[in-house]
Amino acid sequence: MDLEELFRSAISTLWVNKGRSLLTTLGIVVGVFAVILLTSIGQGLRVYVTEQFASLGAETMYVVPGELEFAPGGGGGPGVPGAGIAA
Repeated sequence: MDLEELFRSAISTLWVNKGRSLLTTLGIVVGVFAVILLTSIGQGLRVYVTEQFASLGAETMYVVPGELEFAPGGGGGPGVPGAGIAA
């Protein structure tokens, strides 16, 4: 079979199976759209979270395991850096 005959065969098969061809094309379009959408959402969330942390003005963040207890009035509990410092 030469290339021209293969092309004609492919076109005629697509024409005969219109429903199958349409559903396959629709599935591919939806799949590509979903990948692009999820990638965009992930990138947007990454930028948003980075900007939120940058707006805090702190370049260092302390992560302390365990449960934090806050004193009445908004003061930090034990184990919190800066706890007990009077303003």
